[in-house]
Amino acid sequence: HTELCEDTTYDVAAVRITARDEFGNVLPFYQEPVVLETEGPIEIIGSHIIALKGGMGGVYVKTTGMDGNAVLIIKDAQGIQQKVEFSIKKNGCNEL
Repeated sequence: HTELCEDTTYDVAAVRITARDEFGNVLPFYQEPVVLETEGPIEIIGSHIIALKGGMGGVYVKTTGMDGNAVLIIKDAQGIQQKVEFSIKKNGCNEL
C-alpha cells in the first residue's frame, strides 16, 4: 500500500523489488546491489544498500510522524532509478 497512516504509532509498508528485462521477465541471475534513498516523511528500516538475490529483494519503509508526500528512490548499478510514491496522513486514519 502506498497510503500510510500514523496515529498512535508509525505505519510501515513493504516494498518488493524485482529486476526485469524489457519483456517483463524476472532476471534470475541479477545479483547486483541497489541503493535506496528517501524524500519526505519516510525512513528506510535497515540498510540503504541491498543486494538482489535471484533478481528479487525488498525493503520496509516507515512513517516519521509528519503528514505529506514521500518518495522511495531505488537506483541500480547502471544508474537507472525507479520511484515509489507514498501519501502519509497523521491522525484521522479511518478516512483512508
